[in-house]
Amino acid sequence: MFNLYTKKRALVLGGGSARGLAHIGFIKKLEENNIEYDMLIGTSMGAFIGAMYMQRENIDVVEQLAKDIIARQLSKIMGFEKGERKYKIKIFDEFVNSFNRMLKYAKLLKSNSYIEQRHINLLLNNTLLDMDINCFKIQFASVAVDLIKQKTFVFTKGNTRTAVRSSISIPGAISPVKYKDMLLVDGGVTSIVPVKEAISLGAEKVLAIDVSRRSGVKEDFQSAIDIMFRVDSVRGELIRKEQLSLADIVVNLEHMEIKSNEYSKIDEIISIGEKKAEENMDQIRKLFSPGVIQKYFIMDKKSDLNRNLFGVADFGSNSLIINIFNKTDDSICYEKSIGHKLFNYIEEGRLSTKGIKLLKEKLKLIKNTFSNKGVFKYKIIGTEMFRHIKNIDEVQKYSMEYTGKKINILPWNDEAILCFIGNTYGRTFDNDHICILDIGGASSEFVCQVGPMRKYVESIPLGSRNLASNMSKKGLSDIESIRKEIRSNVKYFENIKDRNFKMIVSGGAITTFAGYVNRLNSYDYNSIDGIEINIERIDHFIEKYLNMRVEHIRDILPYDKDRAFHLLYGLIIISEILHLYNISSVIVSCGGVRKGVYLFSNKPTYL
Repeated sequence: MFNLYTKKRALVLGGGSARGLAHIGFIKKLEENNIEYDMLIGTSMGAFIGAMYMQRENIDVVEQLAKDIIARQLSKIMGFEKGERKYKIKIFDEFVNSFNRMLKYAKLLKSNSYIEQRHINLLLNNTLLDMDINCFKIQFASVAVDLIKQKTFVFTKGNTRTAVRSSISIPGAISPVKYKDMLLVDGGVTSIVPVKEAISLGAEKVLAIDVSRRSGVKEDFQSAIDIMFRVDSVRGELIRKEQLSLADIVVNLEHMEIKSNEYSKIDEIISIGEKKAEENMDQIRKLFSPGVIQKYFIMDKKSDLNRNLFGVADFGSNSLIINIFNKTDDSICYEKSIGHKLFNYIEEGRLSTKGIKLLKEKLKLIKNTFSNKGVFKYKIIGTEMFRHIKNIDEVQKYSMEYTGKKINILPWNDEAILCFIGNTYGRTFDNDHICILDIGGASSEFVCQVGPMRKYVESIPLGSRNLASNMSKKGLSDIESIRKEIRSNVKYFENIKDRNFKMIVSGGAITTFAGYVNRLNSYDYNSIDGIEINIERIDHFIEKYLNMRVEHIRDILPYDKDRAFHLLYGLIIISEILHLYNISSVIVSCGGVRKGVYLFSNKPTYL
């Protein structure tokens, strides 16, 4: 088929450990200059930064995560960067540092790495969402090397964390990854800057960012070990030059006098990346220009789209909530909640024919809403209920057909972490800690933040609707039985009790109740987001209406009347957790998991 568009453009990010953080500054400048490309390929730290950017689509968030988590954790677990002196006597301080290094190297005699796998898993879990590469807006690939078959392996699909975990597995430092019939290590072994791999995936215009550090001329070799290391360096340099010779533009950071383990210099490294991008911007703009023909089609299709608008359609267990945000000031431009009742049509674990028909209607609505509102980018999210549908492949097929995107189904732990939501990042509570509770229909997420690096995350397998159903099946409706059921499903972190928490609650139960409290006739974001409701008010409502008929509760609700069956059960979950943690009130948030703010960041990130 003849392609009217210009050649496929690839951004290729190389490996270089701490130096690879320069990719953040480089991408930041590309974003500022509206430079677009069709694919992103990365090795090692380049794959790590690239995957984070593909997931968040917001380089400011990637930078914040890198500063708060990557630089801090990698510097600690790698353990080779010199920190502040602990001892006054210099020679003793150097002896201790050398001894610690020897212990790490000695560990290699009994293990395949000196870094424990749990540390790497924690790092990836705190920075990358557990989502498939196919969900990204453009083609993404990360490069690893298979030790068994002695060849390069390129991840173009599959789980993001697995792909990045493989690509950053530095031989000796991080244990190899067993994947299918392979044993994978860092892609930098064969492709420190994976230009060949980009070309093999169809790239015809390549911008390569090389952040590796050259050792320069060396004439003095004291030992066989010196020679062995030098031979490995020569081999790597020859491979690097061969790769870079195939790129159209190479931006090289070889003169950057920062070592690969100096994560504490992250601000300086990012600034150098920005500077290098600016120095080469004219060339980059010319290389990645879409061309006259493509410009014509882009103008025709996207001239009415606002690049600052970001849309999220969230399929909860009860409602489809469509939000549109302005990325410049994070204001909410549009919000609509539509009951979908999809999960009333699950038969033997599958979404039935009627359910599929209803799904198609909602997918059309999503597409039409974003098109009519001029939204440039958007995502579709599915939570608890979608994880259990047996015919999920059919669901995803129709999602692609009607919207051009798959539903991003969040695993429970990501859903819980992203429960730090709504306007919470804009609120500061002096001398207080923040906890978030998101009450869904099928499950609830509870997150506590205690200090910048400590968190407690729990996915509670109870939501307002399934709690109501469970108690109905058991024939129990008294308050103590309901509270006992809740307590049996909650972990309860006793060691963080009495921490002076501010509790922020989201979900249909609290927003419906807030409308009742404020005597609203219809849902109004501005009238209920941020209001405070004390526990006495919640408990009084529970006591008054628990034994009332559903029809009576329906009559008193201003909106979301279909929630009458299980509203009280959602409020009892909230009440029980408030009592457990000795919290006197809640602050209502309308955001849900739709507008996520990452736990370690003060800046919003778009899922």
